[in-house]
Amino acid sequence: MSVVPLLSQSPTTGVVGVDFLNCQLIGPALVAFGPGTILTGSTFEGTPGTMLWEIAPDRPGIQGAVVFQYSTFESCVFGRVGIAGSKEELSSFRTMPTAESIGRE
Repeated sequence: MSVVPLLSQSPTTGVVGVDFLNCQLIGPALVAFGPGTILTGSTFEGTPGTMLWEIAPDRPGIQGAVVFQYSTFESCVFGRVGIAGSKEELSSFRTMPTAESIGRE
């Protein structure tokens, strides 16, 4: 399993069209999944109450997050990661499987 430190991704331009297969994506980081992003067979460390950051509908956008667009995540594990999105976008993450603690030494 490849380790991808999320701080090595560019939060200013976002990540577009990258496929992640069998990776450990390690924070600390706040991520947002934009249009065309697909997650299959992936898990997250933590519980929804600690990792989900709801964005108010009247907020014009977010700053400081790693935004993924048109990217795929297959069989990946996210550790020490917060997920930002609207209430609707976060609804599917509330029931997503979580993983044991990873990436801590």
